[in-house]
Amino acid sequence: MDLYWERHWENYLPFRHLISKQANELFFISENGKNYFRQKFGNQYDDKLNLSYLGTKDYGMTNLPAKEAFQIVSCSFSVPLKRVELIAQALKEIEDFEVAWTHIGSGRSQPFFEKEIEQNLGTKTNIKFALKGEFSNEEVLRFYQENHFDLFINTSEFEGIPIGMMEAMSFGIPCIGTNTGGVSEIIEDGKTGFLLPQYPKPNEIAEKIEIFYSLTESQKAEFRSSARNIWEEKFDAAKNYPAFIKDIFALTEV
Repeated sequence: MDLYWERHWENYLPFRHLISKQANELFFISENGKNYFRQKFGNQYDDKLNLSYLGTKDYGMTNLPAKEAFQIVSCSFSVPLKRVELIAQALKEIEDFEVAWTHIGSGRSQPFFEKEIEQNLGTKTNIKFALKGEFSNEEVLRFYQENHFDLFINTSEFEGIPIGMMEAMSFGIPCIGTNTGGVSEIIEDGKTGFLLPQYPKPNEIAEKIEIFYSLTESQKAEFRSSARNIWEEKFDAAKNYPAFIKDIFALTEV
């Protein structure tokens, strides 16, 4: 069921007490979501609350050689809450090295994003960008297999826990993301990537990109290894989904 009241225009979701009372168990895809529910309703349903992370398939860690330009990838629908324009505004701040940014995704806000990207980056000689449009999930994963990326970036205003980050980290791609929803459960700040404020300024995003660019190759390799490790620990679909199904079947045995 929908969880975060702030995502709805009336800042409220109806019948949550009734649904929770009637449900045998309540499963949350993040600790953040479970804690948010507890803040709204207290501990009266604590014996029903369960954490069940989502997961992604294993296509192996990518070990392709780095390219001359620093490679950044983002993947999201082009809708206002994803704030793709913030990435362009951040890259405008970068002067001292070459960046190649690839964005995967499309949507109703695509014309706005394209205009913002062109206005911010159209004259930047050290920044290249490629808007790939909509990919199927298989195409996204194949793209990560076949190309080296130094960073995945997500500037969304709200998240549950991003599948896009799970997919990127499964390939060993560290992530930069806004500290919203369960993002801090996948990005361990300074280990698997960097956390941003929920409402970051472009220069704050640029600063994190510059920090990662300035790391030694061994430090970058450690980030990549840590990103892959947290995926294996928490977000491997081959472990998570059978465990969830087992929990669901257990309900029929009561």
